Amino acid sequence: MDGSDLAVPGPIDDALFGDVADLIDGARQQAAAAVNSELVLLYWSVGKRVREEVLGGERAAYGQQVIKLLSERLTGRYGRSWSRRNIERMIHFAEWLHHAEKCAPLARKLTWTNISEPMAQAPSERKRSATA
Repeated sequence: MDGSDLAVPGPIDDALFGDVADLIDGARQQAAAAVNSELVLLYWSVGKRVREEVLGGERAAYGQQVIKLLSERLTGRYGRSWSRRNIERMIHFAEWLHHAEKCAPLARKLTWTNISEPMAQAPSERKRSATA
């Protein structure tokens, strides 16, 4: 067989193309949702770790310096998502949501942007909007 016996395929069927495109789009959406969920859990874990083991409640000035230095190192290694401001949002998130088992369902439904924007408000504004 020298290849001359192979038929040249005609145009592909629109239904076949549509089905394959739907499979690809569905897989992409599921992958994006899984990545988002893992990122939300990661950010909660980072906030919890920094809050509980570094800040320790009473050492505010020391804690701010640690956040600044941690941010600089993480930003150098992983990029701008690890800014001081973002780490502070992660800490606020961990303060707001104390238990990982409550975080997982939230992570499946909301993006980090949906969660972090309210965390960016000043503490008095967060209190006010939570009671409104």
